[in-house]
Amino acid sequence: PGWSFNRHRLAYLRSLRKMNGPLPMAVEVRNNSWLKDDGREQFLSTLSVENIAYVAVDEPELGWTTGRDWPITAEWGTVVRFHGRNEQGWRNSRATVHERFDYEYSREELEEWVPKIRRAKEDVGDSGKIYLMFNNCVSDKAVRGARLMKSLLGIRDCPPPEGYQRDLGFTD
Repeated sequence: PGWSFNRHRLAYLRSLRKMNGPLPMAVEVRNNSWLKDDGREQFLSTLSVENIAYVAVDEPELGWTTGRDWPITAEWGTVVRFHGRNEQGWRNSRATVHERFDYEYSREELEEWVPKIRRAKEDVGDSGKIYLMFNNCVSDKAVRGARLMKSLLGIRDCPPPEGYQRDLGFTD
């Protein structure tokens, strides 16, 4: 959150692109200065020119957060990270990861994203990919949120690949 927009940091992003060559790159900023005033145009233009995806974020809407804006800036695809909307945890600078990301998404909150996801799919086309990542990682809340999102998008659960085994140590 303390990494605010300035021209030196924008140049740093360009240098990362050069170091990574053709590898897909995505950038998630946590300070709304990147999306305000002149910074917004310079930042998003740089991402587009460099084919770097802007990572949209679902998080509490606080004075410093970026909001749920989702500009598509890369030809290869786009990313959304679902951090949860635990405002109390995010306001507390001493909150643990557990306290900050302990959040259960409601159906209504995830439904807000469905039209945006469908628009993004049109924007990235058939060759682009959309990555939806759930980071509300307390207990199985991320898994439940991802399953609910898949259901809302009409994506069926897929069985694990053939030969995949994972022993979690549970017994019946």
